[in-house]
Order: sequence, then structure tokens, then C-alpha cells
Amino acid sequence: MVFCMRIHHIRNFFFYPFCIGITVFITERANAQRTAVPLDYPPPAAVYNCAGYNVVFGGIAPPSILGEIQLDGNGNYSSPSYGEGQYIFDPETSRVRFISGKLSGWFGAWEIRGGDKRIRFPQTPNTRLKPDTSVKDTVCYPKKGTVREQYTRSEIQKIADKIRNMANSDAGRSLPQKFDIMSAICNGEAPKINGRVLNANETAMLREELACQNTPAPDR
Repeated sequence: MVFCMRIHHIRNFFFYPFCIGITVFITERANAQRTAVPLDYPPPAAVYNCAGYNVVFGGIAPPSILGEIQLDGNGNYSSPSYGEGQYIFDPETSRVRFISGKLSGWFGAWEIRGGDKRIRFPQTPNTRLKPDTSVKDTVCYPKKGTVREQYTRSEIQKIADKIRNMANSDAGRSLPQKFDIMSAICNGEAPKINGRVLNANETAMLREELACQNTPAPDR
């Protein structure tokens, strides 16, 4: 009888800490999924579908007045409901801020939560944005198939090599004397490569590779 009681006590000694450890692990994982983490790089060019955040009825999101917003990666936005305008991104605060057009004054947090990247807006432009999701927030997720992948640093380096070779080739020398391809890329608007206009980060990397300016671009 004493032996059986000792086995029972030993079993409880190991079992209870095990249960506590499992509970702590599950709780930490659940909290990690519920915590939004700010991102310090710009949101990609994409169409963002916006909806209200609802913690009660999972999977059933109420509509948002923001509707659908498209960002082009170069500081311009367009919306079926609000037309066109410009936006800026602040990597220090992870804030996307609309600075012109009908959405001027709206701002949101570019973040990742539960593995999904999103822009989270407060209820109104004058509402304080909390550190994590609030019941009346609007969350905008990039629409599948619309996200435009960015060129990597190595791909930008190859593009820069082609531009340098072009400038020194017969084709480059045959261009009008007033047209300088290097000057156009370094001082003009964002260049169009392979059928699309480079975004701000890609343009900065290309100009750095071409030694246009001394300001370094993020190494992505």
C-alpha cells in the first residue's frame, strides 16, 4: 500500500509540471498569434481589401468604409470609392499615411499578425490607433494575385550592368545627343524596366548601383 502511494505521488510530481508546461506553451503560442508586429519596410504594390475587425463572429467581417485601395509602391494610391492620391510610409513608426486626395488624413499601421501582413486603420482619421487590434479597427489585406514582387539587390545589380553596357554600346551612342540614359535614370522619374515602373526602393537601389547618389538604399 505504501509502495502504491509512493508511485502515485511520483506520478503526480512529474505529471503536474508537464501539464503546466504544456499550458504555458499553448498560451504563449496563442498570444503570439494575437500580437501584431510592426514592419519597417514599405507595403508592396497591391490591391488591398479592407474590412472591419470582428472578434466575436470569427470569419464574418463587417464591411469597411475604406473598401478597396490599390497602392502602386511609388507613393500613389487609387480607390474605386475615393479616387486617386498620394501616400507616404514612415519606417520608424511603420505608418502608412495618405497625404492627398479624398483619403488625406487617414493613416494605418503596416504590420504582421498571425502570419498575415496587413494595414490596420483606426475607426476614423481622428481616432488614436492602438498598439494592437481594436474592435472598431479596419484591416486591409493584400488581395491574392495582385501583390507585385520587388526586384532583389542581385537582380538590380544585373539591371545596372545592362544599363552601363547599353550606354557604351553602339545602340546607346546612336541615341540623340541631348538624351543621356544615365542622367535620365539618375535625375528623372522612376524608370520603367521590363514593362513596369520601379517602386521607390527599387529606384533607390538602382541609382545607388549606378553611383547616382550617396544615399544608400535598404539592402533587400
